Amino acid sequence: MPFFRAHAHIDTKRREPYLYDDPYKSLMRDIIRLRYQMLPVWYTAFHEASLSNAPTMRLVMPETLVCQSHQLDS
Repeated sequence: MPFFRAHAHIDTKRREPYLYDDPYKSLMRDIIRLRYQMLPVWYTAFHEASLSNAPTMRLVMPETLVCQSHQLDS
C-alpha cells in the first residue's frame, strides 16, 4: 500500500484511500496503479532532462503541429 500523508491538522478526518467507499475507493486504486505504471516514464524524462537540458514536459507530436501551422499559412 502506498504511503499517503495528509499534511492536515491532527483533528481533521482521516483521508487514506482504503477508508473511502466505492466508487471512490476503486477510482483511487486505478489512479494509484496508473501513477506507479508511469514512474519509469517520469524517471526517464528527468534523466534525459538532466543530460540534455531538455524540458521534461514536451509536446507529444511537434511535427504534426508544424505541419498544421504550414497548412494554415497557405
